[in-house]
Amino acid sequence: MKTLFQIIVVIASITLSNLSVRACSCADPSQREKFRRADVVFLGEIVESTYLNPIPKDSEFAQSARFVVKRQWKGPNQKEIRLLLSFDGPGTCGDMPLNAGLQYLVYAFHEKEGLVSYTDCGPNILASSASADIKNLDRFWFRFWSRIWLF
Repeated sequence: MKTLFQIIVVIASITLSNLSVRACSCADPSQREKFRRADVVFLGEIVESTYLNPIPKDSEFAQSARFVVKRQWKGPNQKEIRLLLSFDGPGTCGDMPLNAGLQYLVYAFHEKEGLVSYTDCGPNILASSASADIKNLDRFWFRFWSRIWLF
């Protein structure tokens, strides 16, 4: 009887613990920190987006996007910027798929692959949701203190 009870407990534990659960945790740095760490910060519209074929081995970047720059606050001034984008897994943490025709506030970084940005848990914001961030970026003192004050 004791063995039967143990078997029932084990089967019940396995059955109940087989629920599908995804852990998700994204760091949420301040806007000053995002600005300070980024090499290029701009507001741009995606005009072209393509998946890399083949995807480079040992690289998390699977997509390339060309942006027409509307405004730029950091980095060399350019009319167009091409970025490598990390793999965008729909439904994953901080998911923000980048779609052609939409405008985004983008924080980009120089890495060995080139100029890159992250789509999942990244600092990018859809422009329609970024009015407060854009207002801060327009302020000289915000940009000045972001570069000097490390907190």
